[in-house]
Amino acid sequence: MPKFSSLFQQDSPAKAAAIALASAATLLSGCAMSNTASTGDTFAQAASISGHIHGGNQPVSNADVRLYAAGTTGYGSASTLYASTTTANDGFGSFSFTKNAALTGPTSGGSTPVYGCPTTSDPQMYIIARGGNTQGAGNGANTASAFIVAIGTCSKISAATFVDMNEITTVATMAALQQYFAPANATTTNLNQFGYPATTQAAAGFANGVATISNLANVSAGTIAGVTQTATPTGATAAVAVTVTPEAAKINTIADVLAACVNTTSSTSSACTTLFANATPPSPSVTSQPALNLGTATDTLQAAYYMLTNPTDGSVTNLKNLYALVPATAPFQPTEAVAPTDWNVGLRYSSASACSAGANFLLYAYHLAIDAAGNVYAVSNATGGNLFELSPNGTPLTCALGTTIAKSNGFAIDTTGNLWIASTTSTNLFKYTPGGTTATAVASGATTTQAGVQYVAIDGSNDIFASPYTATSTTNALYELVGGAPGVQVSTLTPSGTAAPSPYFFAADTKKRVFVSNSNGTSDLFDVYPVATADGTTLNGYDTTDFGTSTVSANVYGVQAGLNGTVAIANGNLSTSTASNTLAIITPSATAGTVTVANSAQYAGGLVGPRELAIDGAGNIWSPSSTAASGSYVTGTTNATTTYILTEFSSAGAALSPNSSPAATSTSTVNGGFQIDNSVLPIAPRGVAIDPSGNVWLGSNSATGTGITEIVGAAVPVVTPIAAGLAAGATTTNAVQKP
Repeated sequence: MPKFSSLFQQDSPAKAAAIALASAATLLSGCAMSNTASTGDTFAQAASISGHIHGGNQPVSNADVRLYAAGTTGYGSASTLYASTTTANDGFGSFSFTKNAALTGPTSGGSTPVYGCPTTSDPQMYIIARGGNTQGAGNGANTASAFIVAIGTCSKISAATFVDMNEITTVATMAALQQYFAPANATTTNLNQFGYPATTQAAAGFANGVATISNLANVSAGTIAGVTQTATPTGATAAVAVTVTPEAAKINTIADVLAACVNTTSSTSSACTTLFANATPPSPSVTSQPALNLGTATDTLQAAYYMLTNPTDGSVTNLKNLYALVPATAPFQPTEAVAPTDWNVGLRYSSASACSAGANFLLYAYHLAIDAAGNVYAVSNATGGNLFELSPNGTPLTCALGTTIAKSNGFAIDTTGNLWIASTTSTNLFKYTPGGTTATAVASGATTTQAGVQYVAIDGSNDIFASPYTATSTTNALYELVGGAPGVQVSTLTPSGTAAPSPYFFAADTKKRVFVSNSNGTSDLFDVYPVATADGTTLNGYDTTDFGTSTVSANVYGVQAGLNGTVAIANGNLSTSTASNTLAIITPSATAGTVTVANSAQYAGGLVGPRELAIDGAGNIWSPSSTAASGSYVTGTTNATTTYILTEFSSAGAALSPNSSPAATSTSTVNGGFQIDNSVLPIAPRGVAIDPSGNVWLGSNSATGTGITEIVGAAVPVVTPIAAGLAAGATTTNAVQKP
């Protein structure tokens, strides 16, 4: 491996095929992770784990390097120290650990560089390096310097395992696993550690996060990744290649901010004090660990965690101060041209490969859903569109159905993993069992006069709800397929105005209520229809009547059940009427049929033309802006290479993503929300889904769009599929659950 360079370019290492989600995913599989050290680096020749540590472009000697097994008793739970060593003063910052097959864990409490793997478990391993001489010239130790890299399960570590720990690999690791990290804080003994709950899905979520690291960084080289995932998916006639593009400029910029502190002689240097003062902690209530008592960062790991989990850093001033730490001759390039609005990191999965019906893989990936293993499914709204599936690291797994579903606006996954897919040209639903190439048609209950099925939702009892529609009718209906049996009508959807209802998006909650939106209510302000169950039972202040006509805008394009019996809706009408382009939180009152509605301000958090909603494990509400704007940064500088794309609100409806600055007066002037570089942007964002690792996935509303975008680790993890989360929360009022 060549000596660490001060200027990093993207490379394209080959990547292993689909990961086996039934076992723990490992970051260090495939030829990209088998690099060896440079000639003369004696510390990295024969050990079972070896590596270098660099701060910026300087080797770090005398750093304390420790090998840990991640905790398994909760998010950020206590890790186990397996081995420790220090880096050499050899011009490389070399270190190594030796695996002893006769051992089943650490020796002497992890105080030596020798360890073994347990025989009864296979823990997820990671390395933290702290302190050391970070300027490469013997000028003293910097206790603020800290690096981290996750390396996969213990059994997968071999003599080929080599890591180059630097700010790039630290940012990649922290972004992918931020929801599992516990920074040092005032009320616990946690000291910057990874941990996850002892559940099957939480373990899969952590393993999937580890696999994502290699899409962001080449850990063996310390550079930005450039990855192509290739496989022949189920239903395809030939191999499909998926190009994985990381948001390189954002990753490099965060790395350069951290390097500014690392490459000083003391934790009290000007760069370190600026970093710690401006990388401010998130509100614990919107994280995976609401009990944390977070204080000012004291090292670069904690600062990286704060930047990623509180991506706006609390103020424009703080963002600018951090960006100002990036020097003109930054060690990691290219960087963001101007100060960004936030530090969220994106990945794009795109393909030019043809699928079974001749259409490209991921073409018009309209609506998204996540299964129990964290695999991402999408249906296409293109004519003759397919069903697509990606593994959590972007390997193509399914490309099936083609003309069977024709075009689809929606589908849902039941608790056993079956997909129930709507077709806009058929009154049937289509039940697809993963791994197959065909689907079974199931009567939705709709009549032949209805044009097709618009949308599907599934509750925690695996009752399927479908919404066939007739564009010329002033009434429509909701149908229920009890346990997947042929559907029966359970409600007539009659708007209070004269416009034909278009039941587009809807959602079930833990109490078996179903809330159906009307995206075509030109004279109604709010048409969401709660349906208790087939017997019409009234629950928790909701009943089967229209909520009313004076509270929220019409054209509801997103509905999700929230925390404590609430319902969140996105008003997607692009007009400038008072309630358009808003998020509303509807809360039931003690009186059946009456509610309290809290509407956000117009364009709050950058919300413009919202399409669909997703709610994470802390109750935060996420929605893409379908008419996202480019150019003007909230931080005050113009850069046409970025686009506002995603909004986030708290469970109470307060904007967490940046508001427009100055305040927007029309849809064309909105410049708020989270931004990503155009290189990873989905075309006309549409569907949104959150997975068990906390990644936010975005689909496309474009007939020419071939790709899906992932905002890495930004949300609190959720139980997937949604029906499983509803089943898990059936004894509470909460409709979202962490794994």
